[in-house]
Amino acid sequence: MDIPKEVREYRRRKQAEFKKVTTQVEGHWITRILPKALHELGEEGATLYLRRFGIGIKEPKVINLAMKAERENCQELAWGFWKKAYELSTNPTTNGSQRTRIRKTQVKVVQPIKILFLSANPDDTARLRVDREIRNIKETLRQAEYRDRFDIQQEWAVRPKDLQKYFLQHKPDVVHFSGHGTSNRELVLEDDDGRRRILPPEVLGTFFRLHGSDVRCVVLNACYSLKQASIIADNVDCVIGMTQSILDASAISFSTAFYQALAYGKDIKHAFDAGRLEIELENPFMEEQFKPRLVANRVDPATIVLISR
Repeated sequence: MDIPKEVREYRRRKQAEFKKVTTQVEGHWITRILPKALHELGEEGATLYLRRFGIGIKEPKVINLAMKAERENCQELAWGFWKKAYELSTNPTTNGSQRTRIRKTQVKVVQPIKILFLSANPDDTARLRVDREIRNIKETLRQAEYRDRFDIQQEWAVRPKDLQKYFLQHKPDVVHFSGHGTSNRELVLEDDDGRRRILPPEVLGTFFRLHGSDVRCVVLNACYSLKQASIIADNVDCVIGMTQSILDASAISFSTAFYQALAYGKDIKHAFDAGRLEIELENPFMEEQFKPRLVANRVDPATIVLISR
């Protein structure tokens, strides 16, 4: 980057004076910078932040913002703040109640990728480790490169009458169902008393015809769910289902590796292959019929990347 010599010297002096980032700036990083992904926009992120929150801002606070950005390994963002801090130090008229003079630039705010995790494990069905699955997925997302770009919401003990409400509330990009499927190729949800309630594939197809226009991917982590996946794929770009039964441990391994790849910016086909590979690494002798399948009737899944860099 082309950083003026005087700004670099200014940074060196101020780093010796300021040893600690204030609690206020730590909070602003979490509540103002991360939600709008300003840390990914380099110097432009600093420009946008100061245009929105820079009225009457003081030099010490801008220095703190620069230091916080450096500690988060966002050096280009940090230089944007260092330049503004230097400007404030050399031009006191910008230090009062005047609006900070910043070039207006239209930049699209990056929206998080919304994952809706639905689960059902009725009392009259075998116990599944759904809690372990969602824990692993969340841990994986938190540790990934684009961890701040994903928002995962979970709904438990899902009943058929809950589905429309959840889709309207959460507006998901990715839908993940973890639960049981029957040998008749039906998903198993719950009724009001916690017992199994069957959801036929045709009803599921109608549901996604109405509510699936904004959904990019559906993961049916349930046994015998390939038929449902094939029907849903008429209205959703990518759907993952299971041909036969699948072990609970294998289902969890697949999910963990799948979302890990997505959160590192990989396309859906790559993420799917990574999930299958994780199963094969743990169980190299598993037959093909027991592994997940990817159905994409409308697009090439290798062209779908949820993260726009």
